[in-house]
Amino acid sequence: MPVGQSEQRSFKNIIVTPLHVKGADSLYFNSIITEFTDSWTQRWSPTNVYGRMDPISYYSGTGRELTLGFRVVSDDVRESELNMEKIQKLIQYQYPTYKSLRGAKVLQSPPYFRFEFLNLLKSKTSGDVLEGYINGAIQISPGFQTKDQAQFFSEDYKNIYFSDVTITLRMQVLHQGTIGWTGKEFTHELYPYGVGETEQEPTAQPSRPTQITLAVDAADPDTAAVQKTTDSEKRDKIDAAAREKNREKVRRKPTQTVK
Repeated sequence: MPVGQSEQRSFKNIIVTPLHVKGADSLYFNSIITEFTDSWTQRWSPTNVYGRMDPISYYSGTGRELTLGFRVVSDDVRESELNMEKIQKLIQYQYPTYKSLRGAKVLQSPPYFRFEFLNLLKSKTSGDVLEGYINGAIQISPGFQTKDQAQFFSEDYKNIYFSDVTITLRMQVLHQGTIGWTGKEFTHELYPYGVGETEQEPTAQPSRPTQITLAVDAADPDTAAVQKTTDSEKRDKIDAAAREKNREKVRRKPTQTVK
């Protein structure tokens, strides 16, 4: 195998969640990123006018499209079987959901997904995920063309499990919120990759006992005098308590009779 054991890898999870299937489980792929292209396209509609050299153009929006490729690598038969099940489920999620209406199936929701991967697949506009739909083909390449990639088989040799699969897809990102400038301020400072200074929430102060502590400033003679007087009063109280205790012992001591 061209990679080490599972515990030796530093793979991160690509998380794919279908939003059109109610209650569907998310798919977690331990993957290596092989392709990543993030593109933004401004949409303008030009209109040519008689006698004007340049068209009158109308801005309609800015779109974001993302191309993602990643490898799903397996070290043994069991892991390859589990990964194949995830890939199979990912393909099933490419189809819409239906509902029954008078005995007929009616289209209810088209395929729609949520993607997560570190700070690259995050919207930073509404939550920390990226939502959209797969625009175009999703390609599954099991790597049969290379000789150094072994494939796994079931015990009865009736099923083949891919050991190293490359998945490529193109996603049309749907922005979650209004993005743009207000004066010199951008609406979402950490868009799109979450890089930069983050606002830290104030930490809660630990609870303290109800005790008053006088802070002394050596440069302030009035404060120092107050502290000195307070310390002197404490010592006088301690000495008085000790003297009273000694007198009490003397009073309680029995008198001896001289014969």
